[in-house]
Amino acid sequence: MSSRPLARINNPVAFVSDPLESHLERYRRAGFAAQSHIADWEPGLRTGFVDLWPEYLELLTVADEQRYESGADDALRAARSVQGIHAVELYSADTAATGRHLRDLGFQLPGVREDRLATTASSDGPDFYFLALPFLAGTVATTMTSTYRDTPMRRMVKVSENGVFALAGMTVVVDDPPAAAAAWDVVITPSVHSLKFLTPDQWRQVCPTDAGRGGVGCLHLLSENPDRTVKQMGAAGWTSPASLAGAAHLLSHPADHIRFTVTQASVEDWVGQRRRVLGEQLTVHRI
Repeated sequence: MSSRPLARINNPVAFVSDPLESHLERYRRAGFAAQSHIADWEPGLRTGFVDLWPEYLELLTVADEQRYESGADDALRAARSVQGIHAVELYSADTAATGRHLRDLGFQLPGVREDRLATTASSDGPDFYFLALPFLAGTVATTMTSTYRDTPMRRMVKVSENGVFALAGMTVVVDDPPAAAAAWDVVITPSVHSLKFLTPDQWRQVCPTDAGRGGVGCLHLLSENPDRTVKQMGAAGWTSPASLAGAAHLLSHPADHIRFTVTQASVEDWVGQRRRVLGEQLTVHRI
């Protein structure tokens, strides 16, 4: 394992329309494991989760427009206007140490921000520590450390009904792919999640409907059975307009504009790789 305080991809985030439950049910129909637990945040936000354990996809919606209008800052309003993934949270075992490491390398960073769930008493300590990483191109990126209870689910890899068992990485659309790759390489733990960087013109060749769009082009999923994954996703409304080099499928849904590639892999190999690189002791659970 690296001695540097690095981070891994934890949870891409996308705004979706209310009601949140309809989106979670759509993922369930596609064979994904969507959690029943929903988190409440200020101002007037609710979050649902699609398990890609130990990572997850976070779906965010505005449940109370009045509270949102009175409390949302400019950054949150800008995020709500983005179609698809608007932010990516990384996970570090020690966000403060990651920040010190990056500042030692010369990066200018804000301070660490503390946050808590709406259900956490103000007298209790923070549930989360966040550090914005503005030098990472392509999306709004932060690294996070959680003091929230370490549930057994975070120590497992779930093989979903549709065969998907992992978030393996993402394709990011940026103007200068080599510079973006060099910056992300400073932060991301190697050999866990793969990042692919394309220019807008290169991405347009893959996905013409995204002409001129930057940001996170798609998320990379691993599946034991991509044909079954694609069949179940297609039955739930996902379409496959294009293929990304190295992946059999590129799928999207008009309800949230999040795109996925699906590639065949072994869950045992994935768990073994994470054990070697991160020291994780993960167990495999089939749904």
